[in-house]
Amino acid sequence: HGGAAAVGFALTMSGSGALYYTLDGSDPRLWGGAVQPGLTPYSAPRVLNATTTVKARAFSGGVWSALTEASFLISPPASAANLVISEIHYNPAGTDETEFIELMNTSAAAIDLSGVRFTAGLDFTFAAGTTLAAGARIVIVRDAAAFTLLYGGAVNVAGVFQALTNLDNGGERLTLLAANGTIIADFTYDDDAPWPNDADGNGYSLTLINPAAHPDYTSPLSWRASCLLNGTPGTSDATAFTGNPTADADHDGLTARMEYALGTSDTDGSSPPPLEWDLLSGTVVFTRACAADDAVAVLEASTDLAAWSTNWTLTRRDRTANGRETLRYAPPAGGFTRLYLRLRLP
Repeated sequence: HGGAAAVGFALTMSGSGALYYTLDGSDPRLWGGAVQPGLTPYSAPRVLNATTTVKARAFSGGVWSALTEASFLISPPASAANLVISEIHYNPAGTDETEFIELMNTSAAAIDLSGVRFTAGLDFTFAAGTTLAAGARIVIVRDAAAFTLLYGGAVNVAGVFQALTNLDNGGERLTLLAANGTIIADFTYDDDAPWPNDADGNGYSLTLINPAAHPDYTSPLSWRASCLLNGTPGTSDATAFTGNPTADADHDGLTARMEYALGTSDTDGSSPPPLEWDLLSGTVVFTRACAADDAVAVLEASTDLAAWSTNWTLTRRDRTANGRETLRYAPPAGGFTRLYLRLRLP
């Protein structure tokens, strides 16, 4: 009787006598007792493809029943445009029974997950009638009891991995299909650099950076280790920048937004240089704030200050004790006689 329903929901009605209904919010009975012009009695299920309020009355022996009213919230089907894989806890510290994978609705409306399914890596199909609210997250787990013991019962859990499947500790291909068979996600995660090493058995999950932007799943730079131990199933650990992005309160040449991205303070002029050259390893190092998903710095190189490239290779990522991540980049082969480096915030 109303509520969430999928596109194509077939509405049926029952009652005594002839059933008259409307979909425009009006009453089937006119003032005075006549049937609203143009209405015919209900005779077959009515297919609903959009959010609709149905008003209906039964008419028998010249007498109308009381008005029955129900609103049906029809959700569009999940697709690559509105659904992402947002978190993967593939190698938990301790028992693998607390593995989980999280999906997020990135749209401004509820979506229908009916028939959405994993066909590689995991075996799982969402049950008919499963919907996900705008901006909400839903989790699939390996073992329901172990997951609840660690995370509590408030997380929105769709079910457990099917057919005794699990997430591979060494990385694997994951394929997620929409109900109509189109691809929502198809990529391979890994446990080797430049993928975040802290997600590989150190107690942190693999977390998609800025999932609402639908980043490239295949790029290790689209992922980071969770900021919190055991990950954040059902929610996010990301922060959001506030204030004036171009401010420089400590007059160190770094804008407030850049300091936020690097995990330093715009009120402390003694912050270390954002880029450092490690002579022992021959790499360039910088540190970013773990949770600053809305401000991810990009390393760019140039030999003439005119053309800039991003062809340096990320070789290692390490968590620091203060909620930051250190990234090491190696130069491309071939060498150079002059070099300029910069960090840019897209």
